[in-house]
Amino acid sequence: MYATACPAGLARQCADHGTPGQTPGATPQKKSLHADERDTERVQQARVAYTEEIAALDPQRLKFTDDSGVSLAMARLYGRAPRGERVIGTIPQNYRANVTIPAAFGSRGVEARTCEALDDAIEQALATITISDARSCLHHCGYAFR
Repeated sequence: MYATACPAGLARQCADHGTPGQTPGATPQKKSLHADERDTERVQQARVAYTEEIAALDPQRLKFTDDSGVSLAMARLYGRAPRGERVIGTIPQNYRANVTIPAAFGSRGVEARTCEALDDAIEQALATITISDARSCLHHCGYAFR
């Protein structure tokens, strides 16, 4: 099938792309992979249904939460030293807890920057959500009701 045998390091590349340099003007590139299920009729129908379902939502009511964190005991893993000498470094003892920064985002930008503000935003959201909203969300996630 191929004019030349694939070297050991290129066996997978040859199996996936053919022998390198075989197609004029083409360069080897990393593949952009996705799950096979994405192309099935069932998933495509579910995507259309989901798109129609969220189109009915009021974007002004949508809120998203995210958090970011950092460990205070972080240190660089690599350093520089003269040739033949070992790089010596230290790391801090981590007696403190990791730092987590939560935030709530809405149509007006960041709406809660602290844990207290985020708690208030969650309480406000829970006060305005209806049973129908919760049931619809849980049904969408695959939970069934009696």
